[in-house]
Amino acid sequence: MLSIIIPTLNAERELAATLDCVSRTGFAAEIIIADGGSTDSTPSIAAEAGAKFTATLGGRGAQMASGAMYATGDWMLFLHADTRPQAGWSHVVEDFMTTPNNRFHAAYFQFLLNDTAPAARRVESLVDWRCRVLGLPYGDQGLLISSEFYDVLGGMPPIPLMEDLLGEFPDTCFNIDPKSDAAVGPLIEVIKRTQAHDRVCVGSFSDKRLRRVRSELPGVCTSMATLETTRARLSSIGLPIGSLRAACAQVPVTWNGIKVIDHRFVQAMKTRGLQTHVWTVNEPQEMHRLLDLGIDGLMTDRPAVLKEVLMARGQWR
Repeated sequence: MLSIIIPTLNAERELAATLDCVSRTGFAAEIIIADGGSTDSTPSIAAEAGAKFTATLGGRGAQMASGAMYATGDWMLFLHADTRPQAGWSHVVEDFMTTPNNRFHAAYFQFLLNDTAPAARRVESLVDWRCRVLGLPYGDQGLLISSEFYDVLGGMPPIPLMEDLLGEFPDTCFNIDPKSDAAVGPLIEVIKRTQAHDRVCVGSFSDKRLRRVRSELPGVCTSMATLETTRARLSSIGLPIGSLRAACAQVPVTWNGIKVIDHRFVQAMKTRGLQTHVWTVNEPQEMHRLLDLGIDGLMTDRPAVLKEVLMARGQWR
């Protein structure tokens, strides 16, 4: 039997259509909704569909682990609430499950977006390359795995996902840097799902990535990429550069041998109403020097050292 496990959190807009899609398998299956504390009609939608329901806190990883504990099938299919397999999916899944050699293998669906824009095709190609070359599918592609193999691997690892962190700490602000083009789309979806628009700041030295974030998440805090940082530096020495779209400047002390941070830069940003955050600073003396310049934030690999510096200055809160 197949156990279809769907983690949810306020998924009323997507869940009914997904349940309708996966309820017709042609073979024995159970559907388990692993909920993370929905306050909308998600529980009632699950009940109307005859799905099993379990609730847990701790984010999507914990929800998936809870659903797996509740599952009775020989195989499990983890599926996001907004992921709908295409027609014929159950035949493909059944073929995979009934092939003896797949007992200790896992599978995922091809990534396809419900979007006709050319940019969507480019994203699909990037995801396909990521899966084919790196072997790293996204959660949106589902995960089909035998219960036996799942147990052998130790189950769902207690490694928090970004979505878990945003859900577990609803009053905490996060600074996030997508390190690859392929990470931008999933990050945008996570911010939307967790409704974290007002407590994240997305930074990147890639102008392309920040343009996409600003386009799809208007109003979300973003810092400066390479071009905008250059313009900000030019403005600090008196050159007219017009307006800046960033909500803050998150910059290194120097870049390719060129000084970025000095008193003029910090004051120029304050004049524009922008905070200045400096990365990555690990030495106490440099922390003190930058704080004396009036910068507003420090990024460090040594938070304990930064705490000591702030406490010594009476700035720890």
